[in-house]
Amino acid sequence: MKKGILVTIMGVTNMGKTTQMGLLENYLLEKNLKFKTLKYPIYSLVPTGPRIHAFLKGNNPENLTPTQFQELCAQNRMDFQPELEKMLAENDVVIAEMYTGTGIAYGIGDGVPRDYLLKVNEGLLAPDVSILLDGTRYLESIEKTHVYENDNEKTERIRAIHLDLAKEFGWHVLNANLSRDEIHKEIIDIILD
Repeated sequence: MKKGILVTIMGVTNMGKTTQMGLLENYLLEKNLKFKTLKYPIYSLVPTGPRIHAFLKGNNPENLTPTQFQELCAQNRMDFQPELEKMLAENDVVIAEMYTGTGIAYGIGDGVPRDYLLKVNEGLLAPDVSILLDGTRYLESIEKTHVYENDNEKTERIRAIHLDLAKEFGWHVLNANLSRDEIHKEIIDIILD
């Protein structure tokens, strides 16, 4: 039975999501709340995780199409769902970096039909709170071998798709270029609300 709330922090690469996750962990520790954090995709989850990692950071050795890659990501989320449900039952808050919304945005950006992406992600837990960090990317943290981080044109297209989805699904959009403490305060206010 679900007890905790599921919070997702989304956005294109290099928006400061991981930094905000760390600040949230510190806040939740100070408040003596039980919590878990995780980052999708779950690379350690066999068989999907290593295949996703190879696509993103290993030059796509299987030559997966964008549709096949999104199916693999959706399966990764579905395979992890029993563990996510357990986390929610045992904790006050579960915070996930990336999740279905980001997967759908990247899939659309790669030309996969939106309706198909929604279909392959059916049955996954819906977040209680979805936060989109949007702004100018922090380019100093780009991974040279990451398939998405080095394509600025595609990243900007996917950023616009995120914003469209945010309007459609009611995600909270925060300016990723504020100070890290300002962003953190806004995230806390959203979660507490």
